[in-house]
Amino acid sequence: MDEDTSYLRRRKFLRRFVFPLFIVIFFVSLVELASFIHVKRRGYEPDPFARNAHLYNQYRIHELNPRYRTSPGYGHSREGFRRDDPVSPEKGDGVFRIFLMGGSTTYGLGAFPPYELHPGLKNEEGIDRAIEDALNGMIEEKGISKRVEVINAAAVNYNTYQHLVYIMEKLYLYKPDMIVFLDGANDFYYFMRDYDHLEDYWYSYAYVSDWLNERSWLFPAYACARVLARYSYAFTLVEMRLEYSMNCRVSDEYKRNLDRCLTAADVKEQYPAIAHNSFLRTYRLIQALSMHYDFGMFVFLQPYIPLEDSALLGEADRENREITVRELKSANWDPESFNEIRKTFPFLFAKYGIPFHDLGQIADETTGDSQLYIDYCHLAPAGAKRVGTLMAEMLAPLVLAEIKNR
Repeated sequence: MDEDTSYLRRRKFLRRFVFPLFIVIFFVSLVELASFIHVKRRGYEPDPFARNAHLYNQYRIHELNPRYRTSPGYGHSREGFRRDDPVSPEKGDGVFRIFLMGGSTTYGLGAFPPYELHPGLKNEEGIDRAIEDALNGMIEEKGISKRVEVINAAAVNYNTYQHLVYIMEKLYLYKPDMIVFLDGANDFYYFMRDYDHLEDYWYSYAYVSDWLNERSWLFPAYACARVLARYSYAFTLVEMRLEYSMNCRVSDEYKRNLDRCLTAADVKEQYPAIAHNSFLRTYRLIQALSMHYDFGMFVFLQPYIPLEDSALLGEADRENREITVRELKSANWDPESFNEIRKTFPFLFAKYGIPFHDLGQIADETTGDSQLYIDYCHLAPAGAKRVGTLMAEMLAPLVLAEIKNR
């Protein structure tokens, strides 16, 4: 082979393979650089384990991410609770352990449009901290050597059946002395034709099994992007975009459910059966667990701004109430049905022997112009402190009696 022929073959090889490969690497690097700049300028956290408040859970659909931190004082413990300090399964001597369970109000979520943007509660501002401080103050006044520990085990958009699964999956290992529930907005007021407590759950990753059954391209694409995002800023953006698409579909399912809403006139006839087959059924099962694992339980109805008397609210809360009523009507909810449903709670909980206290309204003459809410049910620091204090006052006789008997 002469020298000219060898040279021509090398040039041909370069044109066919090396140059195209170089161009591909150049454009991939350019896309990766642009994605890196976009991620950094927008303040995104490329690691999904630090970016996402939730992780997939095989039993509860989603759970709190132990690595989630957005700012000092706002995050989760290494066990996945809404607190800073770790929690040992073994209680210390003289500790009375209470788990507080609920949805986003109990968790301390922030507010989003159409309400004014507002950060969530810091861990030290939570309802759990207010309960703990108030109860320990009462115990100290009585000269009792025990200490109350309140652990926030709430998660955004948890229904009561997820509380049941959570207790069976994990919480029983921490030997609770009492479990307290602050519930309402997520499943007490779902007043719809043919309502199914489990099938109609719409939040988070609830429809993943449907996407798999349908052989949809969306979930495999998301799973692939999620794997590659470990190594690429470009795929980080793809993953985030697909997460958004998934959330949009879940939101659409929720809106379609609202077409089945009933009115206040239907409450007396139809609501008791709905309650019987949803949250009341769940609490009865939790009662059985409470006897099995020897813990007390108590249910509080969470505050909800449509239930408040406008005349007792400060200016910011009156505005939030007006927005809420307007949004409920536009979403096909009958605001009057909430008050009608609320009237049934004392009878229904007493009928089923479930300890219950109504905290649907927290504003009175003593709260003045203090801002209690940041939207329809999520609380400002003053509101969280008031709720925690009211709950502690109600729980104190029960806790003191339990401490004496243990």
